[in-house]
Amino acid sequence: MSLLESSPANDEVKNKAGIDDLLTPATKSQEKQAAQNEENEEENKEEDEEHRESGVVRWHVWKAYSLSVGLILSITILLSVAAMQISRNSLDWWIAVYTNGKHAITPQEFATVLLYITGMNIAAVFIRSFLFAYGGLRAARATYATLVRSIFGAPLRFFEHTPTGRVLNRLSRDTYAVDESLPFVLNIFLKDAADVVGALAILFYGNRLVLVLLVPLSVLYFHLQRDYRPSSRHLRRLDAAAQSPLLAMFTDTLEGLSVIRAARKQRQYAREYCARLNSSQRVSFLDSTASAWFGLRLDMLGVCVTSFVAVFAVADFNLTGTVNPGILGLTLTYALPIVGKLNSILNSFVDTERQMIAVERVKEYADLESEETVVETGNFVQLREIRSAWPTHGHIAIKALTVTYATFTQGSEHFGDAEWEWVGPRVASPALKYLTCDIPAGQKLGICGRTGAGKSTLLNALFRTVPWERSGSIVIDDIPLDSISLQELRSNLTYIPQDVVLFSGTVRSNLDPTNAFNDERLWSVLRKCGGLANAVAKLGHGLDAVIEGGADEQAATFSKGQAQLLCIARALIRPSKVLCVDEATASIDHETERAISEAITTEFATSTVLTVAHRIQTIMHCDRVLLLDNGRIAEIGDPKELAKNPQSLFYHLANA
Repeated sequence: MSLLESSPANDEVKNKAGIDDLLTPATKSQEKQAAQNEENEEENKEEDEEHRESGVVRWHVWKAYSLSVGLILSITILLSVAAMQISRNSLDWWIAVYTNGKHAITPQEFATVLLYITGMNIAAVFIRSFLFAYGGLRAARATYATLVRSIFGAPLRFFEHTPTGRVLNRLSRDTYAVDESLPFVLNIFLKDAADVVGALAILFYGNRLVLVLLVPLSVLYFHLQRDYRPSSRHLRRLDAAAQSPLLAMFTDTLEGLSVIRAARKQRQYAREYCARLNSSQRVSFLDSTASAWFGLRLDMLGVCVTSFVAVFAVADFNLTGTVNPGILGLTLTYALPIVGKLNSILNSFVDTERQMIAVERVKEYADLESEETVVETGNFVQLREIRSAWPTHGHIAIKALTVTYATFTQGSEHFGDAEWEWVGPRVASPALKYLTCDIPAGQKLGICGRTGAGKSTLLNALFRTVPWERSGSIVIDDIPLDSISLQELRSNLTYIPQDVVLFSGTVRSNLDPTNAFNDERLWSVLRKCGGLANAVAKLGHGLDAVIEGGADEQAATFSKGQAQLLCIARALIRPSKVLCVDEATASIDHETERAISEAITTEFATSTVLTVAHRIQTIMHCDRVLLLDNGRIAEIGDPKELAKNPQSLFYHLANA
């Protein structure tokens, strides 16, 4: 956002500078701290608020929806709407001509032509209805598929900074609008538009005096819609955004229900939910009030227009002295409901624009930056040829690796009739700073350090869940990791997380989702995981026992330690040459931990193993330990030797 220079502003700055000269250092420090706190509060508020578009719905949103329907199908729908209205007007005109009695039309000819036109109208209505229903379903499927694909392919930092309620709002309320509400109101709008165009054509043909009314009528309608449409759009956006806090609090409350009950905070959360519900309903009430305001003024205009139509009909008869009863009746038939049609088209257009905001919101998430930012280099082609064997040794070379977590804030400012939209970066300090390390194939490396040292960030960089600067590189067996696809990378490395992740399904689908291994192999792995085979056998259905996805359902099936064992078994079933372990034994007893360590040592004897440790005892068996401090390598060496050296940092960390 740029600032405009002006002499009053400069004078104000000078006056402020003069006042600052009179302030004491303590006063300046207090004001500076207060300003910094206010700035931080504003930044946090901007991050918490959901981004909303402003102004009219952009053309690219309409274009995106048309393309989701299909360009040819969209044109065909418009042609069918035009054919329906032309046949309708032709039908009324043919009846008016026949009732005039001045044409030599026999009843048989009249009936034949009437039958043909009626058949054309019925066919056009059927084709329009069918194509519109099909196009709406096609657009809904395409839009939802794009949205889901974009969300599943979004970087992990998107989910870290986006509340769950916002994502659920896009996938539920906005998707419902695209699927159900938008096709309905858009269909009405196209029909109303065709009705108005057809009515104006008949009026121009029958009585041109009526068209004189269109000039002031157009001016009045323009001013009404100019006042109503911006408010209606903004209220629709506010209404959609107000649902996100409700959904977010609902999901958070369900996840932490046991904690809320234990702390006896039910009333507090109920009051908070009611406050958010009131905020949401306040927007809905204003929306309904604005619609009533608009409808009242349209009805008043309708009364005026109906009166003028009658006056023009009498004036035309007095001026010409003759009248065509059939054409006059046709004109009055189309003139009397013209106000209702204009009211309907304006209402339907506003409703369509309001529902199109759902497409706008869905498109915002459908256009998210994809996590896959691969450039297909020569290394990519080479990997595709040898991907079944890569990595063959597990040699890892890290050079000048720098990882920085950056966040972006955005918003808008209003100054009178002008609006400035801005986007600004807020860059945190690097989590890893020019880290260089060579890990030989087959080495067991323990990674330790205090909280925030960069341990988990290093593992995340190996799997490219966080971006790193281009000056750095990670190479495994001569293949740069930033030159291969994420699918190839992550499917050829093994990761055992600290947090338990079980998916809805069966024990078999959790262990082997691709059905690549037989039952003997699965049971063999389960027996190596500290008696997990006995726990699975007790479920009654063995490998086909059902595991629910929720935390409460998982607790009813497995304990936390058993769930962690199942995650470890998932990694053991398909060993690779590179294994990353993020303190996977934190939730199990020492005996089971020893069994797991032996299983990992046996299954990954020739693999390179990187173990992030929060307990020093878990990495004392490693060949080397890597001590990180503030994103840099502070110490590296044999853990047993470092533990005996009082001068080493590892010694003080182990004895802390």
